[in-house]
Amino acid sequence: MAENIRAIPYLPHWMVFLMFAQFFFVLYIYLYSRKIVFLPVLSLVDKRVRRELIESKKSFQARLLKIMSIIFYINFSILTVLWLLQQNIFPYYQNIFSYDTLSEYDNTYHFKNFALFILIFFMTMIAIFLKKQSFLGMIYFFDDEKRYFVFVFNIDMFLNAVGLFLFPLTFLYVWGILNSEYFLHYLLISIVLLYFILLVISFLKVPQKTLIDYINFILYFCALEIIPLIVLSKLIRHE
Repeated sequence: MAENIRAIPYLPHWMVFLMFAQFFFVLYIYLYSRKIVFLPVLSLVDKRVRRELIESKKSFQARLLKIMSIIFYINFSILTVLWLLQQNIFPYYQNIFSYDTLSEYDNTYHFKNFALFILIFFMTMIAIFLKKQSFLGMIYFFDDEKRYFVFVFNIDMFLNAVGLFLFPLTFLYVWGILNSEYFLHYLLISIVLLYFILLVISFLKVPQKTLIDYINFILYFCALEIIPLIVLSKLIRHE
């Protein structure tokens, strides 16, 4: 009977800290105002909620929403690290899940995993920052803030909504409750597809579109979305 009991995975300290830090942060937001937790999703589908958030961007709730994006970066980076290790992209890494005792804990190995997490964390932040700056550049170039600001706003709300969705899934996965072999693979693909859908919907919401708008969006989508994704996939396969 005892042989059938699944061992509890030993998680590195940095991952345990990030999991519980996020939990208490989300709990604080929920206790402060339950409405804030659902605002990111509502803002993507409700024009009234979106208008209220834009008009009250200096309020405490709006500032909390900006901080909430950190939840996306943390969980996306953790899941990406786990996926890279699962796919054996870096042969010199071992599986991050260790069932060894504390006396056999390899600090060097877990430090490498943490360093990989930090690298992906900042690379993701830089990539999102550059994408948002490209939309702000369109605002400056066309001198049309009302039409193109929708992209920047929708990306911020998308990050918040996906971050809150990923957090419980990440928590369940790292503790071995969700242990499907292809779970990470399909989850990361779903995030990318949802992001592409968000961009298309954001463009469709731009009022008074002209032929130049369509050409610029197609050029942006190919140059800053599709091509970097293809290059990244080539680099990963090459490794």
